[in-house]
Amino acid sequence: MTNQEWQSNRPHPSVPGEETSPKIAADQSTGSFAKLNREQLKRLVELVFFTDDDELSCDECYDKVDQFAELKLIGKQPAEALPLVQAHLDRCPPCREEFEALLEALKAIAQGG
Repeated sequence: MTNQEWQSNRPHPSVPGEETSPKIAADQSTGSFAKLNREQLKRLVELVFFTDDDELSCDECYDKVDQFAELKLIGKQPAEALPLVQAHLDRCPPCREEFEALLEALKAIAQGG
């Protein structure tokens, strides 16, 4: 969904009593509306609450994770050199898994394996 489509489906604040967009209401009436369990909702709220203005997206982190891994391999402090990458890895399990896999692969290459 594009931003324009999302904006057009948002409830207009000047319409009294309208709490959901027509698209969401239709989805709810058909039963196809995805429901979050308590843990998923808690995690989502935490992610929104702890979002920083200057944090990296997954794509931006991916572009720098190789540099981060190389610094770690040579015994440097990558968190000091690339603090936004460290912050992203702390918050994003898929990116952290990608980093750990890359680090293991680089270690194997360095050991001749």
